[in-house]
Amino acid sequence: MIERFVSKLFGAKVLQDQNPGGLKRLDNPEMYPAPTDKYAEPLPSDSGDLKYYRQLLSDTQLEKTPLVKVFDTKVDGWTMEAFGTRLYTLGATLVVVKLESGEVVGGYNPSGWIGLGEDRNSMAAFLFCWPDGKLSERPIKLPKRGGAALSVLDYVEKGICFAPDGLRCMVPGKEKLARSRLGPYYATMPDGSKTLFRDGRKEAVVKQVECWVSVEGPETYELDGILWKTGRA
Repeated sequence: MIERFVSKLFGAKVLQDQNPGGLKRLDNPEMYPAPTDKYAEPLPSDSGDLKYYRQLLSDTQLEKTPLVKVFDTKVDGWTMEAFGTRLYTLGATLVVVKLESGEVVGGYNPSGWIGLGEDRNSMAAFLFCWPDGKLSERPIKLPKRGGAALSVLDYVEKGICFAPDGLRCMVPGKEKLARSRLGPYYATMPDGSKTLFRDGRKEAVVKQVECWVSVEGPETYELDGILWKTGRA
């Protein structure tokens, strides 16, 4: 709507100018909901299943960044303490959840986890699934809806939690049980189903959880006036 207004007022060419009025245009794709019809190409460094996971990251800060797997329940165990030790301050994270039923689901958290017991808000967060577990096929992506709020809940006692109920797993005491309810915070499935899991199931047994982040290392935090700015060491 804003672009249409500007186009009518100043002409269409102003929208093509990357430095309108001498000011650099703010062009951050993560200001918008994740696209559902675009797919990133694998990097030369991608191997194994990462070649398939990469396609999820179109128009994200990780699209062209080499990734490393920093958490794997097969190696690190099923506790949120281990999850935090491996993930805190590492920034944007792709969480892959493999189910005993063969499905592969998960979510992208643009803000990452820091373990301070707060909500992490982002319009660019999304959930995804391969309903048949066939990674060679295109995944289904479900963007955030209802604004940026509550995209991820960063509370140890809640486990890995995309919105209050979009996707939850590794909840202390029920570490291998995943739950999903779509609609309020993340888009529903293409067929209208309100769960990531096949056959309308709201719960599923988890086989493995993996987390992938940038190889660039931990984020740094610097107070600029009253705002915290993040960067890389």
